[in-house]
Amino acid sequence: MTRVKATKKDNPATDPKRENSQGKHDGVPHDPQEFEVMNPARQEKPEKNDR
Repeated sequence: MTRVKATKKDNPATDPKRENSQGKHDGVPHDPQEFEVMNPARQEKPEKNDR
């Protein structure tokens, strides 16, 4: 995480390593199409029944 403005207390050499709850990992690359499937703007809208 990049600091916007360093303070007197900030010292990158002594700061703890930051990890998410899954621990240290490289992550998994995603295909952009995976996100398009879940995109509500791209999903087909159900037809409305006229009453």
